[in-house]
Amino acid sequence: MRPWEFVLIYSVGLLALMYFAVILPGKRKNKKTQQMHDAVKVGDTISTIGGILGTVTERDGDTVTLLIDENTGTTMRIVIYAVQSIVEQADT
Repeated sequence: MRPWEFVLIYSVGLLALMYFAVILPGKRKNKKTQQMHDAVKVGDTISTIGGILGTVTERDGDTVTLLIDENTGTTMRIVIYAVQSIVEQADT
């Protein structure tokens, strides 16, 4: 085997390993996160990446209005990408 063939095979193998070990899991995680963001609806209790818990009162495209404190009626508007998880889904 010639030296350049070895380098070529090694490079292709390394790229394949990187794809299956790094890129593919990242794509799967991004797809799962996108599905979760698409599933957020009014009435859901969510957690933001900043650790704030709130109930979704309105969704307008990429923005969500959260009810933070029911006693005072405090609300907050956030972008959907700040949603880390859906803590409790609304009954439909």
